[in-house]
Parts: sequence; structure tokens; C-alpha cells
Amino acid sequence: EPAPMPLVCDAVAPDNPKLGVMLPYAPLQLLLFSYPDGIEMPDCLVMTSANESGAPICRDDEDARRELAPLADAILSHDRLIRVRADDTVMDFYEEKPYMVRRSRGWAPLPFVLGKRLDARVLAVGGELKNSFCVGVGDLLYPSPYVGDLADVRTVDALRETIARFLALLETTPEVVACDLHPGYNSTVVARVLADELDVPLVQIQHHYAHVAACMAENDVEGPVIGVSFDGTGYGEDGAVWGGEIMLADELRQVTTVNTSWAVMPIVPTMTRVRNPRNTRKKLRVCICSSCSRFTSPYHFPHQYSTGGCGVQGLSPAHHRDGHPL
Repeated sequence: EPAPMPLVCDAVAPDNPKLGVMLPYAPLQLLLFSYPDGIEMPDCLVMTSANESGAPICRDDEDARRELAPLADAILSHDRLIRVRADDTVMDFYEEKPYMVRRSRGWAPLPFVLGKRLDARVLAVGGELKNSFCVGVGDLLYPSPYVGDLADVRTVDALRETIARFLALLETTPEVVACDLHPGYNSTVVARVLADELDVPLVQIQHHYAHVAACMAENDVEGPVIGVSFDGTGYGEDGAVWGGEIMLADELRQVTTVNTSWAVMPIVPTMTRVRNPRNTRKKLRVCICSSCSRFTSPYHFPHQYSTGGCGVQGLSPAHHRDGHPL
């Protein structure tokens, strides 16, 4: 007896132990499975968003004809306009509980509630890769849907358009615009233009501290906390691009003291590791122990971030094992 056919072809997400699965969320998707035309349909359909890689999702027929014609054999249209782009929300499970990976359709702009009110209405424009932005009003933080990578000018235009629609929806005008410290990010350029147009201050936030502060806000934690941010790349306060950082921080600022061991890792030399920060572990070992609180790395670290400690350049395997490696 032949083996049953798998629900999903082996060519879908090869070498990936996980598949993203969603139920039909629109009547049209249900009709794809159950339309009474005598055609037998499979139990699963493989779908992706309607866009070229790196570009924003197509929103109207003109966009679809221009962008999708080389990619699709047929295009199913509709006479109802799409007002706001919304990519798929992605969730996983962590410790047997749902864990948000990418907050978008169905979840954004549902707000986070802070434990205290903000001092001003804030527009935080976000970073360059996997961009999304946030509007803070009172004790509420409204995250935007996923926007995308801003290397494509079409995505930059989508960011500007979505920000304008968000501010109109919330009936608010920012009193402060916040952006990344990197002067070359397209998100920084957008933030500068908006700050000039609104005649409000522009506040630039160091990249890795922004990640730590976002985690604190999501969990309503004031700190101080030990923040570990290894996302691949971030513009440092010394003008260099850092690959990661360990810091002591609170909700107002990045804090460093004589007794605090923290480190930055210069950027690794390939874009592969920038887009896959887990690969940085191949280039950095961190040892936190009571005797030296030092780290080992093939890179040179700026002297201002050295903690003194034991002064050795390398740690023996026994030393590393006796410490508490991260």
C-alpha cells in the first residue's frame, strides 16, 4: 500500500524544522477550498505575501500588474480598496506559551499599556531592517504593522504613508520624533524630515539600547536591567558599527559604572551575520565570573569599554567552564 502523500511538499521551507500555519481569515480563502466547481482541492495551500522580496505589499491593481506579473500566472482582483498594508503576524511558542515574533495583521495597532504616562507624544520611526514604528500617547504605545526593509525606496514611501495614516487615525501630532543614531539609515532621513515639518525635536537613540528599552516597555519594566543585544549591527556612540552589546540600562538611559562589566562587539565582516545574528556566537565568547568578568574575542575592543579585570587576552577552557559563559 503506498504511503500517504504529505500535507506539504518537501520543497516548502527546506531544512527548516518549523512551518508557519494560518487558518483562513477571509471568506475568499475559504472559497478556495470549498467552491462548488467540482475541482478537488488539497487540505493545505502554500501562500506568501503579494510582493517582490524587499518591496512593500501590493495594495491596488496597478501595483499588482506592475510588480507581480513576472511572478504570478494569474491575479485575482477585487473592487474593494485596501486602505492599509498589513503583513502576516508571526507567532511561535516559548515555554509552552504563545510568543510574538512579528506583530502585524490582527494585532497592530493594538496598544501596549505602560505603568505610567509619557511626558510627551512621541513618534519612534524604527530601524532600517524589518522596520516598524510606534506612536506613544499618554500611557499607550501603538505599534505599527510590519513595514519591511528600508533599502527599497518603495518601502520608504510606504513608511511615510503609513506614519501619516497612523497619526490621522490616532488624531495626534508628535511632540518628539525619535530615530536611530545611524546617520545613513533611511529611517533616520525620514525622521529628520518629519521633525522639520512638525517643528519638533529629533532625538536619536543608540541602536542596541533601543532594543533593550523596547523589551523593557513591552514588559513594563523600569529597570535597571542587564540588557543583552546581539542583533547583528548597530551604530555605536563612537561612530563605529557594533555587532552587539551587553549593558546596564534603565528606562531613561544606558548606564555604565566602574563596577559594571559590559562589552561591545564590532561588526562581523559579512552581511550574512548581520542578517543572522546567531552566527555572531561563532566569533564571540563571553565569560562572566566573580574573578575577572572578561570576555574573549578575535576582535579588538575599544579601551573605554574595558573593565580592567584579570588583563589576560584569552581564557583557558577550564577558566571559561568555571565561569558562567553566555
